[in-house]
Amino acid sequence: KKNTPTSRKKLRALRVFSGQNQVDLAKKTGVTQAFISLIETGKKMPGPETMRALEKVFDADLKGIFNDE
Repeated sequence: KKNTPTSRKKLRALRVFSGQNQVDLAKKTGVTQAFISLIETGKKMPGPETMRALEKVFDADLKGIFNDE
């Protein structure tokens, strides 16, 4: 798994498209706004629990976005 520029843009796009800011998404996934920011800037990867939470929030399989360029 890698956090590529494409994956960061996709995650941010999903968040923005769903009408959420980083604070909203953080509350729904049980992480901090700072951690969402770190994922979106490529400094951190979401762990398995965070991935499941993100997938639940977006009702989508997101594993693929962290595996491509």
